[in-house]
Amino acid sequence: MTEITICSGTLCYIMGGADIFEIETKLSEMYNDKIRIKASTCLGFCEGENKQNPPCVMVGNELIPDATIEKIINHLKRLYTR
Repeated sequence: MTEITICSGTLCYIMGGADIFEIETKLSEMYNDKIRIKASTCLGFCEGENKQNPPCVMVGNELIPDATIEKIINHLKRLYTR
């Protein structure tokens, strides 16, 4: 099972993370038993030397910076069509 962790920290949330929580309504039924979606209060990528563009989402162990629903779905398609 692949875990999708959406950052719900203030910066990520206002930079589009709030919209990403609607991903369940956009996913194909083929992913229902393959993914789990959860929120994190902060993923820690908004500052420091590893700073990334918000919103940040982790899909499994892979970071998706500047995340959108489309980017996440495309990542899942690549992940499950290997």
